Amino acid sequence: MLKMKLKYTLSVLLSAIHLFQFAAVFATASSPWRDPPTVEFSGYHWQVKEGYGAPGQNRWSQENVRVDAEGRLHLRLNYKANGWYCAEIRSVEWFGYGSFLFHLIANPAQLDPQVVLGMFLYNELSQNEIDVEISRWGKDAGTNLHYSLHNCIGTVMAEDFLLNLSEGDFSTHRIDWLADRIVYSSQYGHRQDTRGLIFQKIVAASESEDTFLPNGKMRVHLNLWLFRGNAPDPDEDVEVIFRRFIYLSTGA
Repeated sequence: MLKMKLKYTLSVLLSAIHLFQFAAVFATASSPWRDPPTVEFSGYHWQVKEGYGAPGQNRWSQENVRVDAEGRLHLRLNYKANGWYCAEIRSVEWFGYGSFLFHLIANPAQLDPQVVLGMFLYNELSQNEIDVEISRWGKDAGTNLHYSLHNCIGTVMAEDFLLNLSEGDFSTHRIDWLADRIVYSSQYGHRQDTRGLIFQKIVAASESEDTFLPNGKMRVHLNLWLFRGNAPDPDEDVEVIFRRFIYLSTGA
């Protein structure tokens, strides 16, 4: 018990250090999110990333994000005069505990190995991050669905799966973020229930003394980018569509 308390105290101290360092950097460096235009998707407002930088040391363009007449979000990778450009949005709103559902239209098995599609919750001040990512990380074969959890100390959990949709291009990816556990789920079709389950991973706070689950508030991010900035093969544009994002608060 004492060891657990010491580790928790260390976690809090490291979070404070990260906060101080980030504030110092933010005061002197430009941010890709500073005064950007916003888009409206699924009833929420989202900032659009512009510039150069992480993840993957990529270029980011506001032109690679659009919402169509049906209210669906399009993220695109494309080549312009000076290189490849990626897409990312983050919510203006901050969210607490609840369920986060992403209704995706794309076939993960058909994405180029260099392409990374991210659906995640993130707080850049505390370094808390809950990730669902679809990518083969540059490999021609192997797993392509990645669940992970990070805090200021490092990676708490990372697990990979092979996702190959047998029922078209529709899938739901879900994060249930609760005080005592985080549940990752991937399902066939676009759902708000528990049917059509393909994969699920539960991370409980009681699993080990090193498992510190995020608390507070986080933003939602959606991005489409290139692993290590590597171009896809063949050199063709890549686009994915999100039909809807849903947040269900637990009221906690």
